[in-house]
Amino acid sequence: MTYTKKEFGIELQAQLHKENDYNAISNWAFQIYINRGLEFERDLDYFVVNLIAVQDGTEFILSKEELEILANELINGNSEDDEMIL
Repeated sequence: MTYTKKEFGIELQAQLHKENDYNAISNWAFQIYINRGLEFERDLDYFVVNLIAVQDGTEFILSKEELEILANELINGNSEDDEMIL
C-alpha cells in the first residue's frame, strides 16, 4: 500500500498540533521513514528526509508556519519540488 504525500501532510499537521519541539517532529519523521519508507509515494522521501535533517543543525529548522505551509501543500497536491517551501 502506498504511503502518500497527502497522508504524510495530514499526519504532519497532527504532529504540529501536538508538538512544539523541532527534535520531536524530526524523530517522528524518522520513525515514518523507518516504518513506511518502502511504501512512499514518489518523491515523498525528499520531504521526510528534510524534516529528519533538523537534528543535523539549526540551519535545517523550519518555522512552525513553514511546516504548516508544507503540510498544506502536501495535502492539496502542490508538491512540485521547485515550488515547495523546502
